[in-house]
Amino acid sequence: MQAIILGRPSSGGDESLEHVISMCDGLALSAISDVDPALLDASRDACRRMGGKLFAIHFNEDRREDLELLLSLEPDFIVHGIQCTKDEMKRLADAGIPVAITPRSNIFYGKRPDYSAFLDSGVTLMLGTDNAMVSEPDMFSEMDFLYRYQRGPAQDRAREDNFNGNLERIHSSRFGAKGIHSIHGR
Repeated sequence: MQAIILGRPSSGGDESLEHVISMCDGLALSAISDVDPALLDASRDACRRMGGKLFAIHFNEDRREDLELLLSLEPDFIVHGIQCTKDEMKRLADAGIPVAITPRSNIFYGKRPDYSAFLDSGVTLMLGTDNAMVSEPDMFSEMDFLYRYQRGPAQDRAREDNFNGNLERIHSSRFGAKGIHSIHGR
């Protein structure tokens, strides 16, 4: 397993996008509603200019956000997406935009998504650890937690059977068997 480290420029703006990108595998910006649209465009462009570095966005984590804006940015993947409707999940799948889920982080913040809904919609899932403020970048712990969480209570066999039946689809076609871990600007 190879880790993918993603950065984020500091809010103080004391470092260039190129400097942050040069220290990692790309950027994973905060929610669209938290970032100036000009910074979103500049970040995407800088990642593309710097040899195909990854450009990702945290999206629909704790509130509903503008899917049209997200699609116009053409991210390599999004992080979270747990507030997406089934229609939005289908649109992400049709656009070929994978979703990196972060189960331990979601539970930490009181979110309890059913990740099998992504698989049902045809979304390519990736597994990540979100950021080191909430959980350590340990993909094996993340996998173990996801398995135990998604199994759910014994009486919820339908959800378990659906998820386990689709488990082989949790992959990241472009990224191989890699863990996604976001870091913030250094």
